[in-house]
Amino acid sequence: MKIDYLSASVLPSEKANAVHVMHMAQAFSQHGHAVRLFGKRSAGKKDNEIFGHYGMAPDFALCLTAVALRPSIFFRILAFIRAQKKYRTDIVYGRDLWALLAAAMLGYKVIAEVHQMPLTVAEKLVWKLLLQHKNLQHIVAITHALKSDILADYKFLVPEKIVVAPDAAAEMDWSKIAALSTWPGRQGVLQIGYTGSLHKGRGIEIIEALARLVPEHDFHIVGGTAETSLSNLFYHGYQPHAEMPRYLQKFDILLAPYQPRIEIGTGVDISRWISPMKLFEYMATGKPIICSDLPVLREVLEDGVNALLVSPNDAEAWRRAVLKILDKDVVLETRKKFLQEYTWEKRSRSVLR
Repeated sequence: MKIDYLSASVLPSEKANAVHVMHMAQAFSQHGHAVRLFGKRSAGKKDNEIFGHYGMAPDFALCLTAVALRPSIFFRILAFIRAQKKYRTDIVYGRDLWALLAAAMLGYKVIAEVHQMPLTVAEKLVWKLLLQHKNLQHIVAITHALKSDILADYKFLVPEKIVVAPDAAAEMDWSKIAALSTWPGRQGVLQIGYTGSLHKGRGIEIIEALARLVPEHDFHIVGGTAETSLSNLFYHGYQPHAEMPRYLQKFDILLAPYQPRIEIGTGVDISRWISPMKLFEYMATGKPIICSDLPVLREVLEDGVNALLVSPNDAEAWRRAVLKILDKDVVLETRKKFLQEYTWEKRSRSVLR
């Protein structure tokens, strides 16, 4: 089958949405489909550099417009139309609602993936037009909470129209991951890590408080930089996604201290619908996870089974969770459920089924 994946992602970039669309395109192609991924090209980056940034082989085609082009949506739609001269696609999949609506109006079968509810007047209009279009085959919602909200706001939809597919991660052969040559942490002490952005609601303040409470252990934040006076807290800055397994391999415990309000770069609160890719990357390691106890995260995590769930903003509760893991008061099986349900291979198969 020929699949055109429409996204508004800048490739490569620090954004999680860019990681997501690259892995989904790769997974579709590994099922034997011919895939073209549409998006925006980071200035000066060639295709081989983009694939290398994500540690991927060039298994699918990139159809990218220059990030500087304005209005960018017009050029993305134009790129899609031009691509049809080479061959007409069988299905259009994606997260770019404007481009998906254009594809539906041009007569293509469309599957729309959504990670949050539309917020602006324009987004709501485009979303409603797409939902009512005869060429929309299915909607892929990243959580059951999001599906529930969509059905509540658009009562003309039937539940069967919406497929729930949580985020995912790559299945890794950890024995083949090259070790980092240098490491600032102390030898012989516990290495506790967090990977991801420093945006509001990610709980960086909890990690800093925890580092003060247990100075005998080292803490690491991979994904941004900030000032710290703590000798046992290390900021590693942004790293290409292909490097993440090398950092994850170094950690003994993984933290996901999400707060009740979680903002993305635009300031939008996504805490009700979030399905963080980070959690699935954590699960893939098989290492202990301590995570905030938020209702939406319980769709994937079970306290005492594949994670310890604690109060989001209670640093003392996080300290007790660390001690619980150290004292072996709990044995977490984080990798088993991941392999059963949350690899990119299984996610891509599910949404195309």
